[in-house]
Amino acid sequence: SPHIRSVDFSRNLMLEEGAQELLNTVTNWPYLTQVKLDENDAEAATLERIALLAQANQHPPGLKAMLLRYLKGEYPGSTWNMGCEDPLNYVEGRMLLYDDAAVEFTCRRVLQDSKQFDTLALGNNAVTVEGLAHVIALFEANSSFTTLDVSGNQVSDKGAEMLIKLLKDRYSVQCVLVDGNPMSQSMKEEIQ
Repeated sequence: SPHIRSVDFSRNLMLEEGAQELLNTVTNWPYLTQVKLDENDAEAATLERIALLAQANQHPPGLKAMLLRYLKGEYPGSTWNMGCEDPLNYVEGRMLLYDDAAVEFTCRRVLQDSKQFDTLALGNNAVTVEGLAHVIALFEANSSFTTLDVSGNQVSDKGAEMLIKLLKDRYSVQCVLVDGNPMSQSMKEEIQ
């Protein structure tokens, strides 16, 4: 049933064919947020994809759609765009914004080792200093990223200080957009 939230397939000796079938199923189950797959014989990469897709269900639906395209090698361009304008995130008459948990998931589980992207766009969401810390860690660990848009979020002066340090430490960061955040004008100017 597509309304199942958690399944445990541990120690089932699942082979690759079964894991591929489960991967296709998880793709269509929007409520499934946890899949246990310990001690199976399928390829580790397939099992990881199943777990990632289930975890993506904890966030606005646009994130899972982006993740699916990325995992299939079909994600266009070099910008990972989590801007709030994604129509998939318009659910039951309201727009679901990406929050710190969605940003953490994306930075730590999806983009950490990717060399495809140079831009992370998070404009007009609900990202605070907590989510920004994960973005900073991503930019410090992955030198492919050179542009960041955190405009229209909830990033304070403390977050601005983190961004200023990033700009000083990582010379390859070329552009950081911060308008529309509750930070002082002097901090915005120092970032620009």
